[in-house]
Amino acid sequence: MSRKAPRGLRRHWRRHQQRAAPPLELHLPALARCQREYVKLGLAPWFTHQQPPRRFRQLWVSRLVTDLHRWHAQLAAQYPNFYLGVWLFEPRFGMSQLVAAVADQQPYYDGLFGVAHERALPPEYRTLPGVQDLCWRAYAHVEALWPEDVATLGKRAVRKPQWREETADGQPYVVVQMGWIWVGQVAPRVGVPGGAAK
Repeated sequence: MSRKAPRGLRRHWRRHQQRAAPPLELHLPALARCQREYVKLGLAPWFTHQQPPRRFRQLWVSRLVTDLHRWHAQLAAQYPNFYLGVWLFEPRFGMSQLVAAVADQQPYYDGLFGVAHERALPPEYRTLPGVQDLCWRAYAHVEALWPEDVATLGKRAVRKPQWREETADGQPYVVVQMGWIWVGQVAPRVGVPGGAAK
């Protein structure tokens, strides 16, 4: 795992600005076929487990939130109910994405993260345009690992909350909380057609 800062930040900043300029497209035919559609960021030269500098993260959160509002209008015109959310991962920011689901996939995504926690959105995102218009919920980002895989994480794993579980056939594994996920969604509007959409 490299902790070395990438060189050429100005060059990377210009490239990310160019990539973030066009909107992230919602492919309605693919959504109708697969019943889910998502766009992940891809933040090279950073890996998904790394956190880019603040301005890069703010740039991409702004892009995701802007596109969520645009996707919401497109979905509301086609579907009476749907799932739509911006997922912001910390510290693994590179896993952040915009996710939509309809029909049979909607219930799966509605219950994907389990119980929400009382945890405010990180302050660097709160004042970005459109962020305050969304309802944000925080969830623990957990991964299931075999005990030998936890051992390879070393000191990083020891500092993280973790607990032991067993598979259906009795094999032990360890659940490690890797960080947090904030899910931003348009608040449902009661009494409005399509108001149950998330």
